[in-house]
Amino acid sequence: MVRSHSQLLEAIEYMAEQLEVNINKVMFNHISLNDRMLKKIEDKHSRIEVEAERSLSEHIDSGCRFPVGAYASVKSDSLILKVGVYSMDGKKSILIEENGAIDNPFELGKKIGNELKSQGVSEIASNWREKLEEWNKQ
Repeated sequence: MVRSHSQLLEAIEYMAEQLEVNINKVMFNHISLNDRMLKKIEDKHSRIEVEAERSLSEHIDSGCRFPVGAYASVKSDSLILKVGVYSMDGKKSILIEENGAIDNPFELGKKIGNELKSQGVSEIASNWREKLEEWNKQ
């Protein structure tokens, strides 16, 4: 039984904490259930391929304003990543194909990203972004 105003506030605070704990448990279990369900239908090779491509994209900051062609494929115990980068006018290009371990797709994406940087991808990306900015002003 609550006997004072301060005891009432303490009781309300305690109930709010318990509610928050229970909500967090429900959310965690919901997320865990979704993850478990998705893992059952997920294609392992597709996941590895996508992770290599995304790693590359993040490493060189490609996207809508700087498109990069990347195609990863798992062949037996190897991961192959093929990448093509072209200047907006098509006069410059960088083409790279590398093999890597399927257990570390992020490293293969990063490796090719570093190779692209050493071959001047930043200049090509900058040119794309400048030309698109000019086009957007029209």
